[in-house]
Amino acid sequence: MKCKIGVIIEKDQDGYYAYCPALEGCQSQGQTLEEVLRNIQEAAELYWETLTSEERESCRSNPSSQDRAPDPQSDSGRRRAVDTAVQAGGSPLMYIPWKPNPDYRRLLKTLRRQGDPSYVPFWELGPDPEFVSAILGEPALSVHFTESAPGVDRQMREEQLDQNIRFWHHLGSDAIRVGPDGIGLRGMYLLDSEDMAAIQRDRRRWVDERVGIITSWADFERYPWPHPGDADLYPLEYVAKHLPEGMAIVAGIGGILEPVMFLMGYETLSYALYDQPDLVQAMFEKIKEIQLPATRAMVQMDGVVGLWMTDDMGFKTAPLLSPEQLRRFVFPIQKEFAQLAHERGMPFILHACGNLEVVMEDLIEDVGIDAKHSFEDVIEPVESFVARYGRRIAAMGGVDMQILTWGSESQVRARTRQILEACAPSGAYVLGSGNTLSNYLSVGNVLAMIDEGHRFNAENVS
Repeated sequence: MKCKIGVIIEKDQDGYYAYCPALEGCQSQGQTLEEVLRNIQEAAELYWETLTSEERESCRSNPSSQDRAPDPQSDSGRRRAVDTAVQAGGSPLMYIPWKPNPDYRRLLKTLRRQGDPSYVPFWELGPDPEFVSAILGEPALSVHFTESAPGVDRQMREEQLDQNIRFWHHLGSDAIRVGPDGIGLRGMYLLDSEDMAAIQRDRRRWVDERVGIITSWADFERYPWPHPGDADLYPLEYVAKHLPEGMAIVAGIGGILEPVMFLMGYETLSYALYDQPDLVQAMFEKIKEIQLPATRAMVQMDGVVGLWMTDDMGFKTAPLLSPEQLRRFVFPIQKEFAQLAHERGMPFILHACGNLEVVMEDLIEDVGIDAKHSFEDVIEPVESFVARYGRRIAAMGGVDMQILTWGSESQVRARTRQILEACAPSGAYVLGSGNTLSNYLSVGNVLAMIDEGHRFNAENVS
């Protein structure tokens, strides 16, 4: 049965904006009148599919009522529109109330603990492909490596980089993390299971923690190690030329402990630390040999303003290796990477999951990290970390993954505001999730977290 729904169209400096008063949160926009009419019709049709029979009957009986629903710009109205768009495979971007206004200088000041206490920048480790697709309303692009053809199709890579730029620009980031191609490690043993995430993929996979592809010197010699000269820096060159004004690049490099664990298996590594320490040392040196030359080149490239290392080193109660083992094998190499950044006047940022309290002084004083990313409330809430270390290093992220997955929008906004009020005065806090934009997070909750950050910034504009 057909139903007529009233539409209100308004014009401003950015084009046309349309909404349906009878459909709470149903809204769209367009550059021309014809475009906004097409968009609002599509949005209304998608919205209609989500209504119960009772809700549809109410619309039919009062199709143009403007007092049936709250302001379509309200949190509840906007949230329903976002959820509807994601469920239908469309993009929720038309419903976000902020507009990108990147300025990487704000991010750099905050990473140097000189940020404006009334303004917080935004940052995330990265998104799962499913999350990219949910935000942009289009398939997430990926590049494919094979054993016989480890290279990347250049056009496909450029299309993926363009998509990443659009993704981060829309979400309000001041910078994008980009790393080299050509020196990734292959052949790691993986486990998998059914994926139960909100935005599902075919299977969820992770590295086998028990045993890896390298367990002996023979395996070490047999493994097809990438050559340092294989590093392809084209992704950074391309992104630097195509970034929107105000955005910059944070060069990304793999960790030191993580690849050794992935290639050996955590259990195998644990035994080898005592049974084959020479093999363990060789593994760490090989990772350094592969990654250090590429890093040295990246920090000298146009558009690069910082260096990021991803190196998970702990679990909920302690580091994965003893402090002594970290000081012997890991920290000296991490320090060399930090020095490369510092020689160029750049901050060195460490993403490291887990409880690292017993080695935090080593990371700050010896390795020389300028910022720490990845926080989990059950380990230490980010506001506690900022209170202890905010005068020495910056903190990034900290809105816990649990609340972004299971919490209501009001809970997410309240927790985000609590963190902002505690951490922003330090001038050394960057807003974001506790880890990454995984496919099990609620898209609406992530957008609510970002929106709360924009509200905080707007409220403090003098």
